[in-house]
Amino acid sequence: MGVVMLMPAVLAIPAPASADIAPNPYPDVISVWEPCAPDTGVTVIVDFQALDKQKVEVRCAPGGPHNGYEALHKAGFTTEDSRRFPGAICAINGWPRVEDLGPGVCHDITQPDGGFWSYWHGSPGGQWLFSSGGAGTYVAPVGSVEGWAYTNRAEEAATSAFRVPPMDGRGPGLQLPDVHLTSDDQLAAAMDWLTLATISLGELLVANPAADNVYIDNLVAYVNALVAADFDVTIPEFAPVKQALAQAQTVLRRVRNDLPPLFGGGLTPIPLKLGPYLMAISATQDGPAVLDDGTDLAAYAASTVDPDTGYITNSPALGLWYTDAPRATALLEGLVASGTPYPSALNQHIIDSQGENGGFGTESMEYQAQALRALVGARANGVTGIDSSIDRLADYLASQQRDDGAVMNMPIENVSMNPTVTSNASFAEAMVMVGRISEAVRAAKHVSPLQITSELAAEGPAAADVGAFAPGLDQLRDILLHGLNGNTKSDIAIATPWAVRALHAAPWDDLVPAKVTAGRVGTVKSTSAEVLATVTAGSEDQVGIVRYGTTKELDAAVDLGDFAKDSQTPINVSLSGLRPGTQYFAQVRLGSVPRGAITDGPLLSFTTAPASSNNPDDPKDPGTSKDPDQPGDKNPPGAGGNSPLLQANLPSMQGGPSVASAVPVWVSNLPAANLSTTDVRTTSSVTDLNDGSTGMSPWWPPIGALALVGLVCIGLNFRRSRPGG
Repeated sequence: MGVVMLMPAVLAIPAPASADIAPNPYPDVISVWEPCAPDTGVTVIVDFQALDKQKVEVRCAPGGPHNGYEALHKAGFTTEDSRRFPGAICAINGWPRVEDLGPGVCHDITQPDGGFWSYWHGSPGGQWLFSSGGAGTYVAPVGSVEGWAYTNRAEEAATSAFRVPPMDGRGPGLQLPDVHLTSDDQLAAAMDWLTLATISLGELLVANPAADNVYIDNLVAYVNALVAADFDVTIPEFAPVKQALAQAQTVLRRVRNDLPPLFGGGLTPIPLKLGPYLMAISATQDGPAVLDDGTDLAAYAASTVDPDTGYITNSPALGLWYTDAPRATALLEGLVASGTPYPSALNQHIIDSQGENGGFGTESMEYQAQALRALVGARANGVTGIDSSIDRLADYLASQQRDDGAVMNMPIENVSMNPTVTSNASFAEAMVMVGRISEAVRAAKHVSPLQITSELAAEGPAAADVGAFAPGLDQLRDILLHGLNGNTKSDIAIATPWAVRALHAAPWDDLVPAKVTAGRVGTVKSTSAEVLATVTAGSEDQVGIVRYGTTKELDAAVDLGDFAKDSQTPINVSLSGLRPGTQYFAQVRLGSVPRGAITDGPLLSFTTAPASSNNPDDPKDPGTSKDPDQPGDKNPPGAGGNSPLLQANLPSMQGGPSVASAVPVWVSNLPAANLSTTDVRTTSSVTDLNDGSTGMSPWWPPIGALALVGLVCIGLNFRRSRPGG
């Protein structure tokens, strides 16, 4: 419950702040900023919430390791114990106060307002983790972060107790990435990674058939995720995957246990594995699930269900063995997906296990969602009488979603464990199956920030794993800085297939892209021309230029100004200072704010009229050409003429009209001097931008009377030149 039994400790005054400590990153919230310098002690953060004017204090417990109680006191905080439960913290620095809540304060574990001091752990740059143990026994290592927050149960503040992240003297460091405005690009990258990883893993297992290799569990999860995303796993490239999943000596070792003679001997099924294995194998074999020794895995799975009770049977000596809902629903999902007939008693057994609140005990969200998928699949397969059970379970799942859309992994009494990729993704996929799309999308968006993107990985150690997902920010940071190791390989093997399932089931598209339409060239004279188009800003503010030049490099520009989101604006821009009798190219370019996405209109072509002894810009002059926006103007090119009024090296885009993001989806808010060069790339300069995905060229200062107008979109420099004179 976050209330802990504690042992007394000696009060110590924290050491003075080091010169290496970054400035207070949240001065409006943090009233005391005295954290530990990196790796010099345990930083303690106390969030008083409404008790003391919303203050947060960040202090240092020098040295260590310390248990949680010692760290709190060594950082300079005072405490008062509960009178009924000595050793349990009731008040920190005198809060809560008797005058605020009445004489009942510190009588019990919880206060008259229902609140209590909750206890948390973290690491710099990471996320808060609710403590599962007491502060008197938990040992906080040097360099870690301890947290205390006053939690009001009525507000369920334990799910988001802190207003600042765990941090030490370096400041908050890397923050969670933003949610991508569209899930399509994320899903495509994740599918690419998962497809290649699945084939590689299949080849590895085929080469080592006798190994007791747990990697086959990953292979099964990969295949089932690809199937859920409508990928054809029977294509020729998946031949090694099919072969690996048909190896009896590998598969049977994973889906059943040898029972010791003392317990009756024989083989017992492992339904939590048997169901998913059956789904994957039947998918790669496009129907059957027959292993290379002739074992019919579908028939074996169906035979494990007692026809009268729906329980999963074991060896004859043991008879029936009680199975909980996760095991039963895993088996049911596999049987339904593979089209295998099974005893109807299995459905009833699962329904009978359902609680009054519609859920299945305190099982994790992964298993609650699995139960919903299994029951919906059974209904689609013709099973009747389970509508009420499905509706109740869906309502229960929806009740577990936070206001911000995230879903806890496992509800325990009044406190819920932190959301994970698995909890958010499994919830999203299951809720789509019952038509609750809005809840699903809100949860799926919490998966979005944890992808290894090409912008984040750049040419670093994680470049080979672009598209994969990390289960959390700590793991993502570790992967970006150091590449994969044994632990993070396991992390992405679990997180990525779940992310694929969520992104496919619950896609979103909040982005209405900008467009440039009706682009054409109007009146063309010997030294000027009109460019006409309609700019539709879409769901983001835009800034625009007209790029033009005598080659497709378009080395001059005219500023178009700003376009508000959701607006549609006709433009008519005059290009002046052109050379007579010369072919030109022109294009409207937009840059979004703040994403920095580039949208190009159609590439236009025109040829200026030849030079004339008369006024070259007289509308009656025979050199005037109307709407010559097709290549090969009838007017012959002339010689000589003036230089263009505006010359600048502007970026060139490959391809036609598109929306292409050139910026990382997240950056650090630490001062640049505090960032390691091996940390996450930022695009805070033109040089950085040149390394991005747009292939932009460096910008050089404009000449003459040009004014430089900068666009900075989270690190993207989009610079525009204005003609003058």
